[in-house]
Amino acid sequence: STSTSIVVGLVGAGQLSVHDGIPIIMGANIGTSVTNTIVSMGQSGDRIMLQRAFAGATVHDMFNFLTVLCLLPIEVIIGAIQGEGGPLYWITKGFTEVAMDSGSKGDNPLKDKSPTKIITSPLAKVVISNNKYIINALSLGAPAAFSATSVNTTA
Repeated sequence: STSTSIVVGLVGAGQLSVHDGIPIIMGANIGTSVTNTIVSMGQSGDRIMLQRAFAGATVHDMFNFLTVLCLLPIEVIIGAIQGEGGPLYWITKGFTEVAMDSGSKGDNPLKDKSPTKIITSPLAKVVISNNKYIINALSLGAPAAFSATSVNTTA
């Protein structure tokens, strides 16, 4: 979002500390929850699509709320104890030091070394290797069965 980009720019320029930027970024994540719920209402013309859009928005909302509910208190409490920052601060500081200290200017030492990709790729290969049409059919649910009441006749 725009506010996240502004905060990242302010931290990069040294106008805002990482310690102060983390709660702002978490607040921006909560703000996207309002936005996606409003966008899901755009499907109000089709009841089934509205149901799916609203369900997706609700899952996104709960993920954001629970993440902030779990991580923000840990960040604040440990940051208050240590005086500098909590776990998120130290993780971002570590990634930044690795990225900035290795290689020459313009190199990306983290290229092709995404920890998320390393963790999720084995599971993704198993899921995606299955037939995508079966997955699509399962997501739509079983079609409603009905019996014909009349037979077409030709003259």
